[in-house]
Amino acid sequence: MVRGWHVQGLAVRPDHRMIAHTGFLLTARRLAPGAVLPELKRRPSKTEFSDEDVEIWTPGALGERTVSDKALRKRVRAADAAAERSRAGETAEADASAPAAESADTEPPPHGG
Repeated sequence: MVRGWHVQGLAVRPDHRMIAHTGFLLTARRLAPGAVLPELKRRPSKTEFSDEDVEIWTPGALGERTVSDKALRKRVRAADAAAERSRAGETAEADASAPAAESADTEPPPHGG
């Protein structure tokens, strides 16, 4: 499963998709005659960051890690060693099957009895 990234302000998280129904429960109450509606208190928005702050944390701006020369040399040595083991295994299998192939070309020994 491949998931993208959801970037909102400085919050970066994996994208999600909700496949479901959404319902809202609403409640209301009648105010007494002459009552004043209380002032709504709002929290500050999470997106009150500058465009520069947001751009710094986007996946494209973070870039990819580079692999050091030392790590590359280590991986090449490991690949060479694995190839050599594979070649050694192939020759061992060929050596093990060679006598069986030679004996198939010759006639079986006569049975005495």
